[in-house]
Amino acid sequence: MIWNLSLQVKYEVPAIYKANILSKANVSWRNWKHQLRLLMDKSDTIAKKKRKMPEQLIAKRDNWEEFVDFCNTDEDRERRKAGKKAREAVELLHNCGRTGIYRKIYDREKESPIGEINRSLIFAETHLTKTANDPESTAAPDVKIIFFEIFFAM
Repeated sequence: MIWNLSLQVKYEVPAIYKANILSKANVSWRNWKHQLRLLMDKSDTIAKKKRKMPEQLIAKRDNWEEFVDFCNTDEDRERRKAGKKAREAVELLHNCGRTGIYRKIYDREKESPIGEINRSLIFAETHLTKTANDPESTAAPDVKIIFFEIFFAM
């Protein structure tokens, strides 16, 4: 696995950084896997997929063939379908930008005269509907309108 005793000793990494390192390794793996899948999905058959190994992304042919075999299992197909269905079901998208939500909270607290802010206002400020940028949509363009309609209707 990624986090083992030899890694800690070789690079002198304290155990306190384990969660952060594993999180970054997970993101790196997902991005790399996505690039491999994009190249793999260009071919029609499994034999063609195995022949067209992206040499700039992967070094050993055995590893590439194992990856192609893994991606063509029923388990992986079901997992990908479930992920696609979950992404389609999302109604509100995060709109925090590069700084993230905690930076927005910090900035709003500094601007506030009492030093406190309402969580609902931060939520409304940092979330948009999927249809916010769609000019043909008849839905409300901003989550703030929907949120305040729900909040004040109570």
